[in-house]
Parts: sequence; C-alpha cells; structure tokens
Amino acid sequence: MIVCAVLSLLLLSVARALIAESSVFGTIAEAFTSETQHRGIEVAYRMFSAPDLGRICAKSERPSKLVPQKVPITLRVGEWFPLGRVVIVAADASGRQLQPVPIMLEVEEKEPPLLNLRSDMIAEARVLPVRAGSFRFRARTICSDPSVAVLLEATVSEP
Repeated sequence: MIVCAVLSLLLLSVARALIAESSVFGTIAEAFTSETQHRGIEVAYRMFSAPDLGRICAKSERPSKLVPQKVPITLRVGEWFPLGRVVIVAADASGRQLQPVPIMLEVEEKEPPLLNLRSDMIAEARVLPVRAGSFRFRARTICSDPSVAVLLEATVSEP
C-alpha cells in the first residue's frame, strides 16, 4: 500500500515536470527579485541594457532557488494587474534570502489567450486579463548558469 502511494506521488511529479517542459512561455518583463518577503519585484518591460547586464551580473550573488510569496496569484478579467505585485525572493541553498538578483518574468502561453500581451500593454509592466482560466508565470535568473527558475500558479476569474 505504501509502495503504491510512493509510486503514485513519483508519477505525479514526473507528469508535472513533463507538462512544465512542454509548455511555451513568453518573456513579458525583466526584474530584480524582491528585497523582502512583503515587497514586490522591481520590474520593467526592458530593464537591463547589454553593457549594464555584465556589470550587474558580476555583482549579483547566485541563488540556488527562487521562492515565490503570495501564491497562487489571482487576476480578474478586465482589471489591470501590475507585475510589481508579484513577490519572489532569491535564496541560497540554506534558505538565506539574498540581495535582489536579475530575473526574466515570463507567462505561459494559452490558446485562446488569457492575457492581452501586446507590446504597448506590457510596456508599462502590467497585463490585462481578457478571459477566465489558469496559467503560470515563470521567473528565471538571468546571470546564473544554469538558470534557476520557479513557476507561479495564477488564476484569472470573472469580476
């Protein structure tokens, strides 16, 4: 009985990993992780220039994990969602919170779309949900090799 339960959990985690790998994500913003567990990410459509990114990466610590706070994220159809409301902290292997590190913020693509992702919409670091459903944000480090990533579950509901 215990073996069946363990195997079921193992299969479920493998299935989730396969789904995550098969999903398509599009970049919607660049950001620094949150300074505290209560403060949103510092985010913009394009935050890092190529010359600045080398300098920023040289100074940034390398996290072993990104830890989302305030999840799952809830959005409402027709209401702007500022990406600065997303809270993600960078942490080392012991769980110690690090200073903000550069990340890319991505959104899982769905058909038909759940979010209006036209460039004039996301240029202000916010998205507009257009229909109800579920999707995931993905945050991944820019400077780390290999990149560290985390998925954040999100739901769009009717107002």
